[in-house]
Amino acid sequence: MVELPENPTTGYRWAVHHIDPDVLALEASDFRSPSGAAMGAPGQRSLLFRVTGHGRADVELKLWRDWEGDDAAIDRYPFTVAARS
Repeated sequence: MVELPENPTTGYRWAVHHIDPDVLALEASDFRSPSGAAMGAPGQRSLLFRVTGHGRADVELKLWRDWEGDDAAIDRYPFTVAARS
């Protein structure tokens, strides 16, 4: 699981930009505001991945406004997963 700060009321949301589906798949994406936070407050985006095979998978997440296209990405979060059977 990966958790990243997010404020979806700005329109910017974390999404998968690149993933190797032979090794890894996004299983769930969930946003949570802190307990007692006002509406529109920032919180955490949790992305849960499922291993689909073995090997190394380079993954890149991006914080973007999807309706503005890829150039709207204001942050990226790359990481590598090594999955073994």
